Amino acid sequence: MTIQIIVSAFALLLLPTASPWPLDVFSTTETLAKRLDKPFVPGASDLRPHLEDVPSSSCMFYTGGTLAAAQQYADDNELFILADLDKDGWAATSQEDEDGQPDYNAECPMSWAFQKQYAEAGVGWGEAERNEYFDNLSEAFAQKCNGDIVLALPPSRQMPGDSVFARVEWPVLQFNPTVNTIRSVVLNTDDDADGTPLSPLEVFWQRCGTA
Repeated sequence: MTIQIIVSAFALLLLPTASPWPLDVFSTTETLAKRLDKPFVPGASDLRPHLEDVPSSSCMFYTGGTLAAAQQYADDNELFILADLDKDGWAATSQEDEDGQPDYNAECPMSWAFQKQYAEAGVGWGEAERNEYFDNLSEAFAQKCNGDIVLALPPSRQMPGDSVFARVEWPVLQFNPTVNTIRSVVLNTDDDADGTPLSPLEVFWQRCGTA
């Protein structure tokens, strides 16, 4: 009995003065718990429908700081990086938030419109959740790609072990039975890189039995 009185008093403190009476303590407590739950991070299967289908042999991946050059190279060669396949503002910013800043679809958990109420309650996403979201989005992209793949490498020709490509995309591509070959091209890492290749396309990986 004492515990119930304490719970009731706690609920009263958190409720607005306009709350109906008599109070349903248990449903009110359940509502508060749900309101304070941190939103879950969508998995790759949840994110795949938010990416456009990609034509065969037209995916491009990048690693080692080659994003700017890879985007230009992709544009010049009719290839697509992940952001190019955004369908509805879940893979790239597609609108503005209340402050006029680029934002995701309001229904996307990455958007400020979605996260605001959780952030104000102290349970919004942090860096770990945002990184997990982009990892899962990258996994979804690698699952959708097929045929021959192009990979942008930095001038060192090294694939950083902690990069998204090394940790997420590379393993998925190897296990994706619709991917035949990955060819690499060396690109600059400058933010203003123009996408000019520093090497010809070379076979980086090929599925066993693929000619």
